[in-house]
Amino acid sequence: MATTNTQRRRISIDLPIYAIGRLDQMAKENHVSRKSFLESYLLDSLYHEPNEVTLAAMKEAEEGINLEPLDAYHFREYLETL
Repeated sequence: MATTNTQRRRISIDLPIYAIGRLDQMAKENHVSRKSFLESYLLDSLYHEPNEVTLAAMKEAEEGINLEPLDAYHFREYLETL
């Protein structure tokens, strides 16, 4: 995400220690700094909302609607075609 020439303002927030630990872990897994990870995560949250189709699919999955059993053999075959 390009952030050059973007006006910026520093803010300060207090987070529980366990949340900071998780934040550090996620940043490390993504090979970025805590600050960079948090900025990217927040901006994604603000500007990338799921559309109606995605929201409906998420609701179906949460409620177990229209779920089919997973056939692991055919799934492996599918993965091999990718």
